[in-house]
Amino acid sequence: MADEYESVVEFVDSEEPSTQRIAICGQFRGRGGDARVVEQQAIDLTEAGYEVTIFALEADMDVPEGVKLKQVNPVQDRVLLSKVYWLLFPILPWVVYSILRLREHEMAISHRYPFNIVGYVSSKIDDTTHVYWSHPSADTAEGFTGLAGVWSRIIHRFETRGRAIERADYICAVSTDSKQYLQSFIDRKIVVVPNKINERRFTEIEDLDILSDKYGIKQDNQIILFVGRITERKNLHSLIEIFECLSQNISDVSLVIAGSASQKEYADKIKQQAGSNVIFTGYVTDPELAGLYTISDVFTTCSLEEGWGLPITEAQYFDTPVVAFESHPAAKEVTDKKLVEFKDYPAFERALFEYLS
Repeated sequence: MADEYESVVEFVDSEEPSTQRIAICGQFRGRGGDARVVEQQAIDLTEAGYEVTIFALEADMDVPEGVKLKQVNPVQDRVLLSKVYWLLFPILPWVVYSILRLREHEMAISHRYPFNIVGYVSSKIDDTTHVYWSHPSADTAEGFTGLAGVWSRIIHRFETRGRAIERADYICAVSTDSKQYLQSFIDRKIVVVPNKINERRFTEIEDLDILSDKYGIKQDNQIILFVGRITERKNLHSLIEIFECLSQNISDVSLVIAGSASQKEYADKIKQQAGSNVIFTGYVTDPELAGLYTISDVFTTCSLEEGWGLPITEAQYFDTPVVAFESHPAAKEVTDKKLVEFKDYPAFERALFEYLS
């Protein structure tokens, strides 16, 4: 087994060449990083000739052409009940259905809990090859408070240790950082398969005038862009504080935050904190996102933890420079960048200032 593969297709071709039917199990809702990884793997494997089925507890994204979808959460639209269902899934009747369906595939790629447990059980009662795909590169509870912190710590425990992971047939990680972090909990060989973007999402680029009218972006302003879900982990309150200090020294600059609010209370809090030159777009379409990357002077993130971070890879695709913490896995691969020490916010502001001035 190699230490690193360029793609999921190369990994499957090299390690399990007799495989034909693959189940990819994970998040397929909200268009976040995990869901985009599942989507891209499904596209790549289907185009390579594999029969692919996505198993998801929650799903609201368009299924790629030629890919099947099996949703195994009857309470998706009831937020609190859905969280309980998610946590208890391995002991609920629906898990039997999932295991029976996974047995129809030669390989099950599991992203995060609870499918790492489902994939493990399926591999033990049949010949299904279980591949656990690791995302965390740090404690995923970092930055969360209250019930969100409790929830994150429980899930983090299930995703970094235990028999379901230790006894997986293969373990893949989205970055070297994620690999090293997981190896601090388990003694297993882990291979790295970096995430990639779906370039076909960006074949259309929305016009600047339309973006300006819809979101109130001033065309003469310099643009700092953040893309991602609005959660405490993304540390957006710190980014807004940095921006407010920066805007005292640079006039005509805007911070655009593109992404839906996964934590409504936190989103409301930072919107009250933000000044008039901070623009919240909410969810944007792919052409709009491509347009935002195109018009932005710099992409930035103060995220406290990322397994990879697809928006940085997307920013690089559009030749948009990046400012991020040096601990950010994807940022290390970008050529045009300024990386600063973790939580060194004065240095972060200086790095942004150097790009914009």
